[in-house]
Amino acid sequence: MKMDKSLPLQFTWNQPLPGVYLRAMMAFKPEQYKNDPVMRCLNHMAASNPVNQNMDPEKIKHVVHCVTHDHCTRYDETNGFLSTITKLGAPKLTRQGLQYEKMCFKFTCTNSCTGGMNRRHTELIFTLENARGKVLDCAKLSIRVCCCPKRDKRRDEKGLPMEDGPSNGDNAMPLAKMPSEHIYNVQLSIPGKENYLSVLKYAYDVMAGQAFKTGQHDFFKPYMEDILHKTA
Repeated sequence: MKMDKSLPLQFTWNQPLPGVYLRAMMAFKPEQYKNDPVMRCLNHMAASNPVNQNMDPEKIKHVVHCVTHDHCTRYDETNGFLSTITKLGAPKLTRQGLQYEKMCFKFTCTNSCTGGMNRRHTELIFTLENARGKVLDCAKLSIRVCCCPKRDKRRDEKGLPMEDGPSNGDNAMPLAKMPSEHIYNVQLSIPGKENYLSVLKYAYDVMAGQAFKTGQHDFFKPYMEDILHKTA
C-alpha cells in the first residue's frame, strides 16, 4: 500500500447492531513486538512536514487515518496503543440482506521508516464494538506501507528479499561491534526549536538503527521513548 493513498474497504455483518463503532488499529505481527505501539517516525511527525501543517495535534502520531468518516472519528491512545474509533451510521443492505459500511483509510508513514515501524511486519486489526467498548467481532488484514508497491510486488513474485524488509542473521552486527551500554548524560544549548527537534530526531534515529542492527530493542526502548516525550 502506498503512503497517503486511500485504501477502500467494505465491512459486512449479518445482525442489526444499533449504535456500533469500528476501531482500526495498526499492530506489529512478530510476537516479540506485540506490546509495542505502532506510530509514525519522527521525520513524518515533524512540524516542518507539510502534511502536518493543518493536522489536528491528536492525529500527529497516528499512522492510520479514516478519511471517509473523519467528522465522526476520534483518535484514541488507550494504554499507549493508537487507534481510530468511528461511529457507524445507518448501514446499507446487500441483496442478501447483510448490513455493510464502506470506509477508506490512508497511512502517513511507511514500514521502512527508521525510528518508526523500522521494517517490521504489520497488520490492521478491526474490531466492531458497542458504546461501552465491548468487542462484538474482529477481523485482521496484513498490510505493508511503502513508497513503491509495484517494485515490492515484483520482488515478492520473484522470491527476492525485500529492500526494506527485516535483516537476517547473515547481516547481523558482529558481537565485537555491539554498542557500549555505558550511559552518557549530555546537556546542550541549542538555539531555535526546529534545531532542537532536529538534534533529538537524529539521536532517536541513531538509536533506532542500532536497535534494529543489534536486536537490542529492549535496551534502547526507554531512551527512545524519553526522546518521544520531549518532542510531544
